[in-house]
Amino acid sequence: MWYNFDPNLEQNPLTYHAGCPVLKGHKWIVNKWIWTAGNMFLRPCGLNPNSTHLDVEHFLFSRK
Repeated sequence: MWYNFDPNLEQNPLTYHAGCPVLKGHKWIVNKWIWTAGNMFLRPCGLNPNSTHLDVEHFLFSRK
């Protein structure tokens, strides 16, 4: 894990990265984004204490 920007909000060139092309077989890629600022009020958890997920469609389409 690393920060892409320095405290002056300039991009740190040491954080550039790339991948090699696949010559044979398959390549799987996964990203996990971690934000330093919270988003608990932007995407709240379900109200049911036994809920394992947020009803995304209800949350997205019930807002006006």
